[in-house]
Amino acid sequence: MKKKSAIIPYRFVDNKLEILLIKNSDDTKWVIPKGTIEKPLPPAISATKEAYEEAGVLGRPLPIQIGTYRKNDQEVPTYLLEVSIELENYEEDDKRERSWQKVDELDKYIEDKDLLKLIHVGVKVIVKNKHYFKYAIQTFCDEHNVTTKSITKKKAIIQYKHANKENYAIEISRTKATLAFSLREAFTYNSVDMIPNQLQTNALLENAKSKMGYWSIVEVEEKLQFTRMYNEELRVLNCELFIKILQSLVDSCISFGKNKVPEKL
Repeated sequence: MKKKSAIIPYRFVDNKLEILLIKNSDDTKWVIPKGTIEKPLPPAISATKEAYEEAGVLGRPLPIQIGTYRKNDQEVPTYLLEVSIELENYEEDDKRERSWQKVDELDKYIEDKDLLKLIHVGVKVIVKNKHYFKYAIQTFCDEHNVTTKSITKKKAIIQYKHANKENYAIEISRTKATLAFSLREAFTYNSVDMIPNQLQTNALLENAKSKMGYWSIVEVEEKLQFTRMYNEELRVLNCELFIKILQSLVDSCISFGKNKVPEKL
């Protein structure tokens, strides 16, 4: 059986969220755009293509999977499409009706309870950063085989395996719509006075030239520890940028560790 993917097109009208539904091929049920994943297209992009053909809409697919729903004995991964263009004429306009519906009206149209539940998950992801964060980080980790140690709506601890075969624990915390990535260096100091001047200078020099991330000193269990950090807007993040940030944090820590000088006596 060929694998399929689906997508939930949405828009805001007068600050009210609306979901686009289409009739299935039998013209018996209201559903969402869905179709066979056309390789080499990623599932989200393939589903975006289905939305164009079946519903005549174009827009920006969000880079996260909100879950799956069961259809014809298979789990269909489902994504979100922020619609910016709605075409009057489209490929399947002669056989598929389309209709924009407000969120509180969806249960009057969708018979598939599994699909209805998933769309409501999508609604939460669209309107609330805390839900977007959780599903986004999980999607990016799954995409790159990064282990998720723990994840809530405000913080995630992930384990990134570097090319050197070592694992690195990276913390990602959310403050409203901004993310802070942090990776702590292995060595600590009892006070600021104990930190070698050369090490402080190295950190300042790297902060001045770095294009991704910066060094900060944080207090951990009454000790001071160098931490490599990087900040990014939540909804700017995608799979490619996510892995690039992780690689940069680890590479910087490895390089910085080589510059370690003895602690002052």
